Order: sequence, then C-alpha cells, then structure tokens
Amino acid sequence: MEARLSSRLDTILEDKVRDIRSGLHGPGYKLPSLRQFAIEQRISKSSAVEIYERLVALELIEARGQKGFFVRRLRGDSRHKSPVNEALALEAPRRGRRSLLKYHPSGGWVDAQLLPSDALRSALREASRAPLSDLMSYSDCQGYLPLRNLLSDRLLRAGIEAGPNEILIADSASMAIDLICRLLLKPGDTVLVDNPTSLDFAALRRLHLANVVGVPFRDGQRDLDKLAELVTRLRPKLYLMASVLHNPTGVNLPAAQAFDLLSILRAASVYVVEDDVYADLAEEPTTRLAALSGLKGVAYVGSFSKTISGGLRCGFISAEPDIIEALATLTLDSSFGLNSLTSIIVFKLLKSGLYRRNLSVLRNSITRMRLEMIRSLREAGFEVPIEPEGGIFVWARWTGAADASLIAETAGKRQVLLATGPSFSPSGDFGQYMRFNCTLAKGTAFWKLFREILADAERSVCKGGA
Repeated sequence: MEARLSSRLDTILEDKVRDIRSGLHGPGYKLPSLRQFAIEQRISKSSAVEIYERLVALELIEARGQKGFFVRRLRGDSRHKSPVNEALALEAPRRGRRSLLKYHPSGGWVDAQLLPSDALRSALREASRAPLSDLMSYSDCQGYLPLRNLLSDRLLRAGIEAGPNEILIADSASMAIDLICRLLLKPGDTVLVDNPTSLDFAALRRLHLANVVGVPFRDGQRDLDKLAELVTRLRPKLYLMASVLHNPTGVNLPAAQAFDLLSILRAASVYVVEDDVYADLAEEPTTRLAALSGLKGVAYVGSFSKTISGGLRCGFISAEPDIIEALATLTLDSSFGLNSLTSIIVFKLLKSGLYRRNLSVLRNSITRMRLEMIRSLREAGFEVPIEPEGGIFVWARWTGAADASLIAETAGKRQVLLATGPSFSPSGDFGQYMRFNCTLAKGTAFWKLFREILADAERSVCKGGA
C-alpha cells in the first residue's frame, strides 16, 4: 500500500514539474490551496503538503505567507514576463494541438465555417494561372505590387492616403508588428499598450525585452490624463493600440478622443502602431489615427487572416516612405523576401468581388452570434460591463466567488481552453474577466459543459474555504 502511494505521489509531482518547466504554469501562477489540491488529486492533505514541499525544494514554487503558493521564475530565465499570464502560458504549448481540445471559446480567429471557402478555392485556381515570373521568382522586397496598388485604393476609402511606396506586405500582421518593434526598439525601451490589450501586445515583454506599461482603459475609453502622465514620466518609444474593434472589448476609438490622444503622443514624439486586423468586421465608419495623422508618426497594420483564412498568412504595413524602406531592408536581411504566392491569392480574391459579398453575410452572422453570446453569458452569471460595438469578442466579468484562473484551470481538465483577464493585462489585472469569441463559443453542448465548469469552480472555492 505504501509503495503504491509513493508511486502515486511521484507521478503527481512529475506532472506538476512538467507543467511548470514547460510553461503551462508560468511565473506568478497561483497554485491551488493545499486543501483544494488534495481534493483535486484525491490524496490526503499531508500528501499535498509533501508534494508542495518537494516543489519548493526544487525551487519551482515559493510560499508567500498567507497568500499561498506561486510558481517562481526559473533559473536562467531572464526574459521579462507578465506576472500573471495563465491563458498565454496555456495557449503556447497547445497552439498547434487544437485537435486535443473540445472547445476553444476564447480564440482570436473567426470560425472557419463562416469564412469564404468557395471564394478562396476560386482564387487559388486563378492564382495558379499567374505568369511564371510571379509564381517562381523571389518577390519585390516591399511585396507584390498589384496587391499594394489595390491596398492603396482600399486604404483611401478609410481616409488613409498611402501610395504603393508607403505599403509593405508582410506574411502576417504579427510579423508586421514584430518588424516594427525590431526596427524601433532596443531592450529596456518602454512601450505603452492599453490595459487590457491584445495577447500579442502583452507578449512584447517576452519577445523584445521591452518595458510594457498599460494605459488604463475604462468604460470603453482610454484615460488620457494617465496617458499624458505616463508619456511625460516614462518617455515611451511606441504606443501599440487598436482604434477599431479594440481587443478584447470590441469598442471603437471615439472621434473626439482620437484628436486629443494623437496630440499627446505627437508632442512627445511617441511612435504609434495602429493595429487594425479586424477592420473589415467593423459595422460603422470609424476614425483611424493613420488617417488623422497622414501617416506621420503612425504605422498602420492590417491583415486578411481574420476574414479570409488563418492559414493564408498575409498582412501589411502602411507608413511613411523612410520607415517602409527600412522595414523592407530588414525583411530582406532576415528572410530574403516575402511569400508572394499568398499575396497573389489575396489579390485575386479581392479583385473578384466575392470577398466583398461574403463580408456582408459574415458581419450579419457575427452580429447575431455576438448578441446571442451576450445573452448566454448573462444567463450563466457574467456581467458585460462594456457593450461591444462589433466584431467577434465579448469581454465579460464573472460575478461568482471563483476567479478566472480557477475557472480556466477547471475548464482545462474538461478540454476547454479559456483566456483569462490577466493575460490581457501587462500588470496582471482583471482577475474576474475572460474574453469570449462569439463564433467559437456556441451550441447547446458547449453551454451545458460551460455551466458545469462554472459550477465545479464555485464548488472548489466553497470546499477550499470550508
């Protein structure tokens, strides 16, 4: 009996060590209380104490007084990480293994069933008929010229005047932002982001060793007084933000606030990266900083992965000519060119008119799904403090006793991956919040399972406090 118990404890310990060292539980992650851990693992409290003591001895976790046990930063890991980033840590090891999940209701993409698959197949056939020089040769260092000409026309309709020489094609919006950061940042530079902000923006600390600082985002608007104070005190190099369908709240930048925001940033020479990857999902005309500024001090980033295909990686940057030239040189030095085939496919699809027709159907479907999701979340016990103005996301607050990390951990055991509020915050705030995607979180079976997860998480809190 003792041998079997020892083997069982060793197995549990090995699992926890693997979870921590793989990044599944990142630095700052709070472990369950001893009582809760014992219940979850079906072991005695003394056995739970033994496992935690062994994890402390391995310097993987640490006790913080009455607050509980937390994962430590691993030795030799000098990367700057968000203090609480559970959902991002969960996402990383599973990004390529979605087939192991039952549901991924927090993902950042549109459900593939809503995307223009027939139009994409048609564009693929059209692209195969392109001249051999386009299909077989290395691309222009700024990207496929016909697509840049087309993008110039599309940007003009959004009020952004940008010629082909002010546009660079990238293999994704993520690559575009990474290129800008590599060009303009050095380790230790301060970057401002909204708080909350996109998961990609929150990861800058890790990718570029930047000092990432959040600008308070309350009631759908940025705190401009705090922004002015941060700009004066920290002298940031960049401000990464989304004017349209802010991620994760789904609201747009008010026109009146846009002028004041741009004035504050211009006065301090803070360069703006305006991420507009959800632009084509917007239901109403919206102000862009790139349009107000004439691209002076602003780089505008777009993408088609959200509205055509996540597998078709194609994004772009619009900026002043000297910035575009420097980014093109950086692209040439790092990869000797771009993926011209995807650019040809996107060009053929946009020219066909099928893309525009599908967008109307897509927006209508998303609007219906978003309203259904808000209703379902409220019925399940969530609040939606900020009503989204469009897009796929709903930013919701759980009103029960369990925090988002406990709900996410409970969901993970049921093969459901959730994105918790602290993952969207450079300071680890929003502990009761989660981001939901209305095109992925749907169906009677999902909501039945999700309600069970919420009930299990609440019971864990009650048992832990008993």
